[in-house]
Amino acid sequence: MYFPFMFSNLLDEALNVKFPTDLRGIHFDRNDERQVVEYELPGFKKSDVSLKLVGNVLDVVAKTEKKDKSLRLYVSQLVDKEAISSTLEDGLLKIVFPFKKDNKREIVIT
Repeated sequence: MYFPFMFSNLLDEALNVKFPTDLRGIHFDRNDERQVVEYELPGFKKSDVSLKLVGNVLDVVAKTEKKDKSLRLYVSQLVDKEAISSTLEDGLLKIVFPFKKDNKREIVIT
C-alpha cells in the first residue's frame, strides 16, 4: 500500500526539510533567474501580514482579530536574500526569490 503522508514524513526526515502538508492556495513558479511563491490571503491587508527571514527560514504570518494564516518557507542557498521582495494585491501575496548571479560555474572534468 502507498501512503503519501508517510512518504512525505520520511522525505521530511531524510532531507531535513518540512514540506507544507496543505498546498491549497500556494503556487510556485521558477525560471533560471528566480523562484516565485504566490500565497492566497483573501481578506488580509498589507498591515495584517508580516514576513520575517531568520537564517534560511522565511515565516509568513497573516493575522486579524477574526482569522490567521501562516506559512514557513525554507530559502535555498542559491537565493540572494538581500533581493527578496514581496507584494500583496487583491488577496494574493507574491514573494520573489531572485537567484544569486554567480551560482553557475563550469566544472572541469579531470
